[in-house]
Amino acid sequence: MISIPESSNLEFSDYSDSNSEYSDYSNLKSNNRLNVIVPKTAHFSFKKASMLLNIDLKYAEIDSNFRVDPESVESLIDSNTQGLVGIAGTTEFGTVDPIEELGEIALKHRLPLHVDAAFGGYVIPFLKKNKEDLISKFGRFDKFDFSVKGVTSISIDGHKMGLSTIPSGIIVYRSEKDSKRLSVQTPYLTKPYQKTIAGTRPGTSAAATLAVLNTLGKEGYTKNVSNCIENTNYFVKSIESIGLKPAIPPLMNIVAIPLESKKEVLRIRKEMSDNYGWHISGTDTIPALRFVIMPHVSKEEIDNLISDLKKVL
Repeated sequence: MISIPESSNLEFSDYSDSNSEYSDYSNLKSNNRLNVIVPKTAHFSFKKASMLLNIDLKYAEIDSNFRVDPESVESLIDSNTQGLVGIAGTTEFGTVDPIEELGEIALKHRLPLHVDAAFGGYVIPFLKKNKEDLISKFGRFDKFDFSVKGVTSISIDGHKMGLSTIPSGIIVYRSEKDSKRLSVQTPYLTKPYQKTIAGTRPGTSAAATLAVLNTLGKEGYTKNVSNCIENTNYFVKSIESIGLKPAIPPLMNIVAIPLESKKEVLRIRKEMSDNYGWHISGTDTIPALRFVIMPHVSKEEIDNLISDLKKVL
């Protein structure tokens, strides 16, 4: 389903890691195994979770804007499907899947729908003051929360755009009934049930997350996100000045810059690291450099980066 403009000359075959011992899970497949359907842009942690749970992942196709294709999702559903996943702020591109359409599919097939908003959960709600701008820019404003009827759970990371300490992972459920999927009896503790994934652990990250939330509030997070978006727009203009373009107009403060091949991506990443001390990440869906314009990034740092990137190019 994904299509790239001809002018980009991207070669997907160049970027596939076909020699990796971890890239082929065909030996684990079975027609009677349970499965969960995720977008091709899903974070690698879903693969890790599927291995631990001994279930299959089915990868749904994505469109030219790197959003999951709802028709592809529905076509993958079978009697062994246990749930659907949509992404609100993909790791590589910062895109938001059509959660409302996924919600309709989930309700139709009586399946839970989990939304991975690890990054976007602390960004999208604070873009709402620019709702008209987003509709003008993208033709839509994506809902991803419990206002979408089919959504049963949402995960967000306080240690990313939530500005809290590591690790701070949060999962919220539509109802107590949904949260019971993780419920286990704990007869010797002060409460009869526990509903968390991890066991004994410090409570400091939870306390820190609440402290930051209470300190910044909606106004503080809106200011923080607005600053990141302003610098992201500055970054996009800067890369365009040296002949590069983002794969798609960024919805949030994540920018992917497509290149000719995986080899070129690796070359630039290595030279930027070895010669100038910049450590740049890449994407797996297409050969591209990936930049996240976090709150601590300044326009001066962007200028320095672009200057060095221009030399490497």
